[in-house]
Amino acid sequence: MSTTASSTPETIRHPQTVFFDRLSFFAVLAVALVLRLWLAVHTTIVNPDGTLYIHQARLLTAHQWKELTSCGLSFVSMLPVWIAAAHHWIGDWIWAARWVTIFFGWAALIPLDGFLRAFFDRTTARITLLMAAVTPMMVSNSVEIVREPLMWFFAACGMWAMVHALRTGRMPWFALAGLSFLMGAWARVDAVLLICVGATYLAFRSTGNRAWNTLIFLLPVMAAVAVVLYLALQRGISIQTLFRGSDILGKLYLPLVKVHELRIELKALSASIAAQPLVFFLQESRQQVWLVAIGSLVNRTIEALFYPFALFFVIGIARNRQARSLGTGIGFAVAAALCGFILLYIHTLQTWMVYYRFVGLVLLPGSVFAAIGIRTSIEWLSSRTWLSNTYGPRKGMRIAVIGLCAAIVLAALPKNIKTPDADKRVYVEIAQSIASRVSIERPVKVMTSHGIQPWISFYANIDRPFPVCPLQLDSVYEHIPNTLDSFLEQAVHRGIRFWIWEERNWPAGAFDVDSATNSPRLERIGAYHHPDTGAMRLYEIR
Repeated sequence: MSTTASSTPETIRHPQTVFFDRLSFFAVLAVALVLRLWLAVHTTIVNPDGTLYIHQARLLTAHQWKELTSCGLSFVSMLPVWIAAAHHWIGDWIWAARWVTIFFGWAALIPLDGFLRAFFDRTTARITLLMAAVTPMMVSNSVEIVREPLMWFFAACGMWAMVHALRTGRMPWFALAGLSFLMGAWARVDAVLLICVGATYLAFRSTGNRAWNTLIFLLPVMAAVAVVLYLALQRGISIQTLFRGSDILGKLYLPLVKVHELRIELKALSASIAAQPLVFFLQESRQQVWLVAIGSLVNRTIEALFYPFALFFVIGIARNRQARSLGTGIGFAVAAALCGFILLYIHTLQTWMVYYRFVGLVLLPGSVFAAIGIRTSIEWLSSRTWLSNTYGPRKGMRIAVIGLCAAIVLAALPKNIKTPDADKRVYVEIAQSIASRVSIERPVKVMTSHGIQPWISFYANIDRPFPVCPLQLDSVYEHIPNTLDSFLEQAVHRGIRFWIWEERNWPAGAFDVDSATNSPRLERIGAYHHPDTGAMRLYEIR
């Protein structure tokens, strides 16, 4: 069982080798699917972003095209399109959405395997694939209703196609790579980076006719731009809705603007503080914003990769010279991973908010470094004297491989079987209690804080035969009157029939909630509690 890199396909393969090749591949896929299904069954609540994507899917089904960007989202990605299609067969909006993300998050492993096998032997590629399959960030976000799993799938397809294109020079592979990256960008705009990296690499590093290769690669992109311009000019559809061009251009200058604003705020803050150590710290932070962003991003990246698995990436990066022997196409993978990290750095400077799932854009092409680290680990384990002397070199290698696979699965298992947000089940119970009191033919509006509004409104209206926006901004705690009577009149005027008082989120300047206790216009339905909100009381407004 060799662990040397192979950049050329095997021409003759023993039937037993083919069997074990397929067995290891399907075993990894089975483990990945079981973990995702287990987590999906034990997930108690839809993530806030997911409520908006499901709402867009319901609008698509209802043919309410003009309302697609009227509820919390200024764009239409491919996710709601797939959710609407899945609902046609499944019949349940939440499970339709979950099946879409589960499928694409799981299916991304298939092209990723092809991508890795182009550079590494079967053993190294499959262990790397197993690591990606059980990485907690990849598992949990394949169950969450987010756009990343779709982007991962198409990005992995594009990377696989790009390597084949660079090695064979066949035009269909160049077009397929461009189309895959384009679809990934429709899923999540960050994948435009792969189009830019791919076009640049083909223009300067590919063999053969570089101009022709680049043109074929960009044909799907040019066709998409033509369609977007036609819809914008002839149909009056906003380019931002279809293309999100302002978001792409914003990355060129907004980070600089945000850093300048942050420095001004830090200077004002340090001037208002008397404690000298903190003043000195803020002054240094103001001058070292760039370094703080790097530290923050490195920390988030390691957490997203999962600490034990991040070690493989570190080993691979330290032994990066081995990448030169991996064959044609490795330069594209390294460039994509590096540019992905730079993009995350720019995003950090702009927002100081990097979700773990964003790191997938680095993990996929950067998996070549993890594979180098895994191959190095296998070689180190199998070379241990006690192992080779006891079992022999061949059997010692097998034991090292099996032990490493078991360690990878078991290390991530506690995180992968942990029920996410189990405490938030209380919001579903509140919403269902509200829904049971309102006719199915009427929409439900509930006064809540901004934080829980998507959950309450979504679950209270999910069974209605028409779409209702889960982010109703006129039903959140904002500009609450200072008297109960004014509050009730305002609620009735807005069509709000229910009110959830939240201990920790109730505005300080609003009326005293105790005055609602004896009001004949309010009926207390129930009392609840959550660590984020404190005590909660549910009232029906008459």
